[in-house]
Amino acid sequence: MKRICIVTAVPATINAFLKEHILILSEYYNLTVVTTVTKSSNVKVPDNVKLISLDIVRDISIVNDIKSLLALNALFRREKFDLVLSVTPKAGLLSALAGCFARVEYRTHWFTGQVWVTQTGFKRALLKSVDKLLASCISDALIDSQSQFDFLINENVLKAEKGIVLGSGSICGVNLNRFKFDADVKHLYRQKIGLTNADKVLLFLGRLNSDKGVLDLVNSFHHVVSQIDNLHLVLVGPDEQNIEKSLADAGRLHERIHFTGGTVEPEKWLSIADVFCLPSYREGFGSSVIEAAAIGLPAITSRIYGLTDAVVEGETGLMHQVGNIEEISDTIKKIVENDTLRKYLGENARKRAEASFGQEYVSNLLLQYVNERLK
Repeated sequence: MKRICIVTAVPATINAFLKEHILILSEYYNLTVVTTVTKSSNVKVPDNVKLISLDIVRDISIVNDIKSLLALNALFRREKFDLVLSVTPKAGLLSALAGCFARVEYRTHWFTGQVWVTQTGFKRALLKSVDKLLASCISDALIDSQSQFDFLINENVLKAEKGIVLGSGSICGVNLNRFKFDADVKHLYRQKIGLTNADKVLLFLGRLNSDKGVLDLVNSFHHVVSQIDNLHLVLVGPDEQNIEKSLADAGRLHERIHFTGGTVEPEKWLSIADVFCLPSYREGFGSSVIEAAAIGLPAITSRIYGLTDAVVEGETGLMHQVGNIEEISDTIKKIVENDTLRKYLGENARKRAEASFGQEYVSNLLLQYVNERLK
């Protein structure tokens, strides 16, 4: 049985994106998973999958990175893997270098977005050069959206012949059994934050920071809240930049803005929404958009690479220029005030999620990809 190794920096990546892939691949291959396991990690793999803890620091740390590189190289030489698949930038770079040194035949990295897109100057150049080095050391690349693939080619980071997008994109698709609308959950979770079924709810789900466009969404909400009866904004996710406190200190924490904190049940919070909002500045694909689509929610997103694959503009959602507060405000008004449009977009979004982004379907595309290389 041929041997595969999956490498990622943190267990959260496995829990969020790779569980179904690991389950399916382990039925056909001898599979090892490498990540940074700590006492607080809640990472589980099938009994027939070997889990190895190896510290991979996400930020640049020369000493730690060299230690991790040497450890990966020793592991690859000892285990003689036929294919190494990496996810997340640091794990990708170290795995690609170690794979070259150990002469692993297939060294595949899954590109899921570029952190340097919103950077400028030296930092952008440095981080971009890291991605270029990574791309030069791999044999194959997976990219989770076609628009991101085009961007990487245009930026001279990746050669077209090295890459492929599985199906319509996405790193893992969406669990259609989990992400589906539940009227009882809608009522219960609206009650948790003092909302009724008559309220109109805009919902953001993800890490709360400026790169995700959360401040733009809040500013746009302030522009329209007085014009739309019963409009509320619900922000679900860890507050990485103390946005709630900053708004309160500035006197801009409107009574109809609700912070819920992080959640392990995103599907339940999505059930309370009328419209999903992601005015992000950078996305590799936008998995949360597809999760919302499976619930039957239309989306409002910025018109950037990655999100242009997650949304069919005018069919499953509406888009706006990134960072344009006036356009975001106008788009919110347009979709909230037009029940027919909102229903049309939501129904189309659900149909597209079911047809193109089912989790098992995407995992089988990955299995086919691996099978073709390890004939």
